[in-house]
Amino acid sequence: MLKDKLPGLSNEKIKAMRKLTLFIFMISAYLAYGQNSLNRENSLDQAVQEVNQDSIESYMRKLESFGTRYTFADNRKEVALWIKGKFESFGYTDVFLDSLVSESDISGEEMTIYNVICRSDNLYSVDDYGLIGAHHDATLYNFSYVMDSAPGADDNASGTAGVLEIARVYKQYYDGALPLHFATWTGEETGILGSESYVERYSEMDSLPLFYVNLDMIANQTSASSQMNYYYDDLFSHTYQYIEQYTDIGIHHLYISQAAGDNWPFDDAGVPFVYFQEYDFSENYHSLSDLVDSLEMPFAHKMVKGALAVTWNICGAFPDIEYTGFSYDGNGTDFTLKWSTVDNVAYYQIKVYQDEQLLATMNTTEDTMHITGMPLNSDLRVTLQKTTNDSVKGLVHTRYIELNDQPPVFELTPAMELTSISIVWDGIKPSDLYEYVLQRRLDGTEEWETVESFNIEVMETNIENHPAGIWEYSLIVKDTQGYETRSETCFAYSTETKNHIMFVSGQLGGYGNPTHADVFSFYENILPKKDSHLFIASIDRKYLPIMQNMEAVIWNAFSSNNSQFYENLKLIKPYLQNGGKVLLFGKNPQLHLDAEYINNISYSNNSWVDSLGVDSIIVNDGARLKQILHTSGLSANVDPDKLSASFNGSMPNFDVFELNENATPVLTYQSLSDVAPENNSDGEVIAMKHDFEEGVLVACGVPLYYFYEDESEVLLKTLLEDEMMVGVQSSEPRVSELFVYPSPANDVIYLEMPSNQSFTGNCFIYDVTGKMVMSKELKISNNQKVELPVHFLETGVYVLQLNGNESYSGRFIKE
Repeated sequence: MLKDKLPGLSNEKIKAMRKLTLFIFMISAYLAYGQNSLNRENSLDQAVQEVNQDSIESYMRKLESFGTRYTFADNRKEVALWIKGKFESFGYTDVFLDSLVSESDISGEEMTIYNVICRSDNLYSVDDYGLIGAHHDATLYNFSYVMDSAPGADDNASGTAGVLEIARVYKQYYDGALPLHFATWTGEETGILGSESYVERYSEMDSLPLFYVNLDMIANQTSASSQMNYYYDDLFSHTYQYIEQYTDIGIHHLYISQAAGDNWPFDDAGVPFVYFQEYDFSENYHSLSDLVDSLEMPFAHKMVKGALAVTWNICGAFPDIEYTGFSYDGNGTDFTLKWSTVDNVAYYQIKVYQDEQLLATMNTTEDTMHITGMPLNSDLRVTLQKTTNDSVKGLVHTRYIELNDQPPVFELTPAMELTSISIVWDGIKPSDLYEYVLQRRLDGTEEWETVESFNIEVMETNIENHPAGIWEYSLIVKDTQGYETRSETCFAYSTETKNHIMFVSGQLGGYGNPTHADVFSFYENILPKKDSHLFIASIDRKYLPIMQNMEAVIWNAFSSNNSQFYENLKLIKPYLQNGGKVLLFGKNPQLHLDAEYINNISYSNNSWVDSLGVDSIIVNDGARLKQILHTSGLSANVDPDKLSASFNGSMPNFDVFELNENATPVLTYQSLSDVAPENNSDGEVIAMKHDFEEGVLVACGVPLYYFYEDESEVLLKTLLEDEMMVGVQSSEPRVSELFVYPSPANDVIYLEMPSNQSFTGNCFIYDVTGKMVMSKELKISNNQKVELPVHFLETGVYVLQLNGNESYSGRFIKE
């Protein structure tokens, strides 16, 4: 077991419910099962009795005899082939090595490693299936011996032996409708490599299992009585009773977030799971002493019996029911539940809890239950479970309900296309609902005006020729008792043409980074000729949907922790798909585009970070970030005085994949330091442009704020390919050692000396590579303005130097 890697709670638990509710069997297969099978309870009794302690021990001793089962050991394929052969000896025909390539943590070489997958030959073959698995690799704390010796009897020959024995028994006794597949994983001890690869691959094929059972370390018992840790998903909260029915093991119930191992990638993908593990943790963990002779085989025997009983009953729970409706009466005490029905059901059971206290238990054969007399305005937990005619219980479906005698607060969602605005509201409607009243006010004003009143069947409205500007909308919900509530507000933006720009200041990071006021001040100095709107992502989140009517969104972020850009992808992606332009300037852009991306973990081929080609982060050793060079010739200098100490010259390293024809580099790095970077990072791409069918996304690894203001104007204009993006040209001399203006320049520039100074000598102009592109003798008197032609220069940033009686320097942009 990988002990130190702890998962977080899955943020997509709803996907598990979706997956389960999409599970539909062929009715004919299920009826055939009901007509022709043995009594399931009798079959399970026989199956549990068939589990053989000697068989389990023999598998474990064989796995131990390989000497080592380290992930990258030379015998890794030999181990996998033995397991494959064992499955085949039980009569299974669809068994294969599921290979993947990973870098050895010892040699650094790329190696092929192997999962073993055994698919059921179930009579009722359907696309859906259950899966039970265990990792077959082993490791040691002392890496000195691991290539030759890693016996891993408890961790995890025991779990692998359990999977093999359950496969043997299932082949003889199981004839249920849901196939059960079997797997042994490689690479659990080196990063959960095998199971994670399986989940990634089968996710892409939309072929993940309906549930997963994990066995990891199941043979050590040091206390007087048998005890185990039982981790489970909420759906399987009832399954412990099958362990109690067939064994005398004491169960320690644990939340899923406490489990670490091969269940992790399944849980993260929304697959519900249960996890069997010994309670008495082995003192021989990851040592040469983890041998079969140090373990308690009678305890392992009980654990395998329990795992078989649980898995058997979970398989029998399918096809299962699902919630299809909920409503409440609006009086704060009564509500109605509705669910789908399946065949072969004796009854459905509903239980209602408040603060874990059971308030009511109700059984019905119908698909609806009206529940009355609950505590007023209470928060309830309601469970729904079927029981079949064969006394097999289904999954426990949980719903949390907030009763309220006040009308609900609905969620408003705006949609906009120029002056056509629609507002949609969503929520659970109580039976005493009476009327909706939609109101609005111009942003920044106080008075609401009523747009329209609606009956309770209406859940949206469309407004054509909407007044221009940003408007705040709210919905008043009324009931028959005279109560009313006001919804959370939303904002809509109406415009004749999409030529406005949204600037967003994202997360700032810690010490040394600017404030939002600093960023807004910078924005205001580079604002384009077009109308612009400035927002702070954390404060003005309600305004962000108005990007639908913007020409471009420019997002600046100094920190990638808890990326606000990533949190708003559900707004940004549709905006891009509808022709929008997004410029993301931020440190570590791959973390803004894919929040789960970690540099040392392979990322999915479907992720945004992959489509943009972001590979990793490199550090510009010894030179710090000085200049960005646009691939078309435009250059933009970074102001070194603005760089925070934490920036350290880091930049993204973009790897443009050959298959990704839509991603192209638009900015590269070039150092102007006297000392070349130690890592020779000149020429590294630091900004990538990705073309969608209609829209454009540019991701740059340097926050926009770090650039000089005048160059930022040209940078935005060039990246957005919009002549109107540039601000008003400077008509006043730039305050520096030497006054050089205008910048950007077209055909000529003007030079002025600082007050009361004059110059006689040579004038040199250099491009960003250091190449001299012009030289001439020059004399400038006090307060004299000298015109210098530059029409022959290419677009870019240039350095101008005067060497003579004094030395002066300046720089300018040539458009």
